[in-house]
Amino acid sequence: MKSLYAIKKFMGFSAESQDKDILFEDIEIDSRKCKANDVFLARCGSNHNGLDYIDDVIAKGVSLILIDPKANRKEAKKLLENKDVKYFFLTATRSIGRFASWFYGEPSTKLRLIGVTGTNGKSTVAYLVATMLNALNYKCAIFGTLGFGFPGELEQSSNTTLDVVYLNRYLDRYVQKGADHAVLEVSSIGVDQGRIDHLTFSVGAFTNLTRDHLDYHKTMEAYKEAKAAFLRRLNTQKIVINTDDPTGLEFASQKEGCTCYGIDSMTQVSALNGRRCISCEHLSFKDDCFNVSIKTSYGMLENQNVHLLGRFNVSNYLCAVGILQTLKITLKEIGQASAAIRPVTGRMECFSQKGKPRIIVDYAHTPDGVESALRAARNHCENGKIICVLGCGGDRDKGKRPMMAIKSSVFADRVIFTMDNPRSEDPKSIIDDMLRGVSLASNVSVVLDRKEAIAKAFALADENDCVLIAGKGHEDYQILKNKTIHFSDREQACALLGLSCD
Repeated sequence: MKSLYAIKKFMGFSAESQDKDILFEDIEIDSRKCKANDVFLARCGSNHNGLDYIDDVIAKGVSLILIDPKANRKEAKKLLENKDVKYFFLTATRSIGRFASWFYGEPSTKLRLIGVTGTNGKSTVAYLVATMLNALNYKCAIFGTLGFGFPGELEQSSNTTLDVVYLNRYLDRYVQKGADHAVLEVSSIGVDQGRIDHLTFSVGAFTNLTRDHLDYHKTMEAYKEAKAAFLRRLNTQKIVINTDDPTGLEFASQKEGCTCYGIDSMTQVSALNGRRCISCEHLSFKDDCFNVSIKTSYGMLENQNVHLLGRFNVSNYLCAVGILQTLKITLKEIGQASAAIRPVTGRMECFSQKGKPRIIVDYAHTPDGVESALRAARNHCENGKIICVLGCGGDRDKGKRPMMAIKSSVFADRVIFTMDNPRSEDPKSIIDDMLRGVSLASNVSVVLDRKEAIAKAFALADENDCVLIAGKGHEDYQILKNKTIHFSDREQACALLGLSCD
């Protein structure tokens, strides 16, 4: 809560003593949610202009409006000149991020904030870090694709990385609830749009870079630059990088003092002086877990049974180990905390029932993600077939559709193409884009209705086979052209196996 007096001082204006009695509880960017004691931030977004809702918020009793630095000042002044409301223009130096952080008491400095960026693996790494810290009696909140809050009681989030206003608000809320750590999925779009501006990070990690979000960034170079921009915010000794990834190896070569992790890349990393290293000494896969022994710059972590599936989750686990080591958690404590790890909701989440095919639900929605998920399924299903159910999202990068289709056809025994979240696009048109990549393939079929596609894949599978349902993971909705309906791949899997779905 801040007074008008304090806000005026922050903005560089003189204030009167009576301004101390005028208090504001929150900053709000959604006019529909405004209350009389809120500061309304009139954002200039790609789809909406907050200035269009000035009359609505004034009618709700709002008495102070902050205006986006991108707004046209002349038009804004004309709009507000006869309104009974105070207003200030934010600037490059008194920015949205800086104001939000100040308003909520600089919450990112009151805990240890961990940022994880990369195309794939952010959600899993965030979950692993939070789970392991909480197992060691710390109190770690998560902010990301799965939602925000403490594990087991997450609130839904509209974006991978929340708007900087809401992010500061909820960081402050969880500080008040006793959080001493928070782990944040840092998306490239979030970086580009200023959603992490003026946050203080204790550790930052980079998982990988593969094709995604080109509908927004346009080029891979611009996409990579957004990831690099996040890492530049941190002291190099606080950075953890996957050097199995070519971009990661490039970043590591520029970051003396960083921690490098990898399954295959330690020969290359050894040529880089001044880097801490984390690597696998032993790795084997079992039905429901992998067993790994890890060599680090601080000693060995041996014979860990980690209840996750797939090689790429070994990489995610190494990342989490690197983050915890950077936080000065001992190897003994990391080993103890690893016992608490369980599969992440909708991330290589396995459902099984004796005598029936295994079903895996995963969020894979990029070409690399599809390949990694199918390879992971193969690691744990050596004696059976892999049947994949796959769709591509509408209103997103069309160029990756045939690439995802190729990956599924190559790495699965059979593939059924279906709807994902078509959004405003014709689902058949999306499928056509996918089919262009596999015109010569003989293991591909199409069932447009997702529920029917999943049921068909299950019917085709034998007891030793595995059905991988890719693309939607944890989501319990499907976005169609004119409506959003309830739909959960996890619920469909459980229904086919006769299991209850939590």
